[in-house]
Formats: sequence, structure tokens, C-alpha cells
Amino acid sequence: MHMARVSAVSLRMMTKRAFDVAIAILTLIVLAPLMLVISIGVKLDSPGPVLYGSRRIGKRGRVFNCVKFRTKCNDMEYQSASMLRTIAGNGTLEVSSDSRMTKLGVLLRKYSLDGLPQFLNVLRGDMSIVGPLPPLAGETYDLCLSHLRRLDLKPGMTGLWQMQAREDPSFNSYISLDAEYAATSSIWLDLKIIARAIDTAFY
Repeated sequence: MHMARVSAVSLRMMTKRAFDVAIAILTLIVLAPLMLVISIGVKLDSPGPVLYGSRRIGKRGRVFNCVKFRTKCNDMEYQSASMLRTIAGNGTLEVSSDSRMTKLGVLLRKYSLDGLPQFLNVLRGDMSIVGPLPPLAGETYDLCLSHLRRLDLKPGMTGLWQMQAREDPSFNSYISLDAEYAATSSIWLDLKIIARAIDTAFY
């Protein structure tokens, strides 16, 4: 029975990996012209690199660089500690935004286009299309042991919490929904979350 459970988990992981790679390759091919236009726009909009890597915590605590289009002015404080997510007094999860957003960056953030290069992270095996929210390296919370189950899976470009954040942006929601996904993940659930993410991006 134990071997059967291990085999089922392994099969599910292989299926998810194949799904991630197929979606990432297809998306990169289809959106290559758009990503080229965005790259040129970022370069022309403000001085600095087109892409930047944000250090995130991945599966089993491994740190990796999460790649995104640059949406803020290129200064030394761009990835400073002030950028870390914080918990506000009302329990809401917030992201500091004291670094200046570029004009194009505002548009990219609005339609979630800044995260398109993360498909490269998916191909490299750092991330999945759908998964828990990737914590920032250096980000610390008073987590209990059960919360660490989130790190059993690769972080995702999107996930349950990202879909629910508008209704409930609290830290408890962030943790509980990531834990729920870790316990109930499936290709069918991934497809529903992806469909919701596409709809939300243009809502």
C-alpha cells in the first residue's frame, strides 16, 4: 500500500511536470512577439536591464532567481529590504512600493504581463504554472510547522491565493490557501486556476 501511494504521487508529479513544460513552451512560442515588444518598451522607457531576478524560496527551501520584466526604476534600492512583504496591523499582506514604478511598469503590473518571463523559470524546473506563492528570500514570518507544507511543492506563477487576494488579502488566507492547494493539487484544479487567472488579468 505504501509503494502504491508513492507510485501515485510520483506519477502525479511527472504528469504535472509534463503539463508545466508543455504549457510553458506553447506560451513562450505564442507570446514571443508580445514579449519582444515589451522588452523593447522596457528598454526605451527607462535606463536599466529588461529583466531582473528576485530571490525567492522554492521547493524544500531552495533559493532561486524568479525572473520578471523590470517595472521599476533601476536603482540600488530596487531589491532592498523595503521591498519585502509585510503584515499590516489589520493582518493584510502588503508589498512595499517605495521604489518608483515606470510608466510602462504600471501597465505591465495591471495586466500581470511583468511575470511572463517566469515561464523560463518553469522550463528550468524552479517553478510550476500553478502552485503556492513563492516567498521572498529573507522574508520571515512566525510560521508553525504545518505552514511549511507549502514548501513541499514548487512555487507557482499563479495559485489559489492570487485568485482570492482581492476578496481576502490577509496573511492567514495566503497561508491557508497555499496549504489547501498543497493538499488537493491536481491537473484539473490547475486548469481551473489558469482559466481564472486569465479572466482576472483582463477583468
